[in-house]
Amino acid sequence: EYNGLRELIDGQMRFVGETAMHVYETEFATQYKADADAHLGVILDSSGGHWNETVFTSEVMTPAMDSGADVGNLTLAALEDMGYETTYASETMIG
Repeated sequence: EYNGLRELIDGQMRFVGETAMHVYETEFATQYKADADAHLGVILDSSGGHWNETVFTSEVMTPAMDSGADVGNLTLAALEDMGYETTYASETMIG
């Protein structure tokens, strides 16, 4: 399920793809630092199928449809982790 990229960690579903975790740490630094388990994965909502709405309000893969939400680097990075080719340059970001 989810290509082995989703894990239940301390009762919270997390996306554990390396590229998405890098984006979480670098582009969402404030949220990353406030999340004690951030180093273990990107926090998901309670269903485990969407980004956590409270943390990632502007990402399109949150459960609520917000005007102004976009396919940001976090979502593109997760797609890269799943094996899709996207416009996200993971090779240069993680190197």
